[in-house]
Amino acid sequence: GTAGTFDVFLPAATYTNILIAATTITDVTYGVQLPKDLVIKRSVITNVGTLSGAPCAVITSAGELQDYLSAPATNAFIVKDINLADVELTPCESLEYTLDGMGHSLKNWVCKKAMVTSLKGSILNLTVDSSCQIQPDNRFDMGALVSIAAEGSLVKGCVNKADITIDDESGAQSVMGSLVGRSNKGLIQECVNEGSITFTLGGLENTQYIGGILGMNGSPSADVLRIKDCVNTGDVTITVNGA
Repeated sequence: GTAGTFDVFLPAATYTNILIAATTITDVTYGVQLPKDLVIKRSVITNVGTLSGAPCAVITSAGELQDYLSAPATNAFIVKDINLADVELTPCESLEYTLDGMGHSLKNWVCKKAMVTSLKGSILNLTVDSSCQIQPDNRFDMGALVSIAAEGSLVKGCVNKADITIDDESGAQSVMGSLVGRSNKGLIQECVNEGSITFTLGGLENTQYIGGILGMNGSPSADVLRIKDCVNTGDVTITVNGA
């Protein structure tokens, strides 16, 4: 169809979580203004009315992901797996929008720093594939996707499949999880770690905060659940030489 007008033909069914997005990078809008689940009936014309939304970005490549992380100004959708072979992502210093992986994966990434330093928005439905290597330059507030999840932020439906192996004789302090380093009242929900985490340290002079999904809950509160419906199936092994 033309700009602003298009026809969509769907099998009879009930559709939920409807998302509309264009496949071009410029002038993309998305939005859903439906009061309830959309029901399409056979041989019945269904008028859903007017859909409108805010601008967003569509990410299809490593270059587009880096461009977005460099200067996020809208929500973004990753619409295919992203091959990060030979690409060193420059972290996003602060993300206040939603980055939705839509079930896709980051592949062949050598992760030295968290993808997002300070998360104030949301990262959803994104997988760190088993082809990735998590080799942090600094283990303080380190997760593959987020360094620090700020108050009100959300990491949901994300998966890590990459193994993490650390061999450090210095025994420097670690605050590290596979996905998120530290949460300061952020919510981590329905996330999974499948990768093994193996630490070999030279001593315990410093406190070590190491978790399958989250390294440290920086603002614990008895009345607020910060990690919800998450699963860790990866082995977490910590060996201290000389202990």
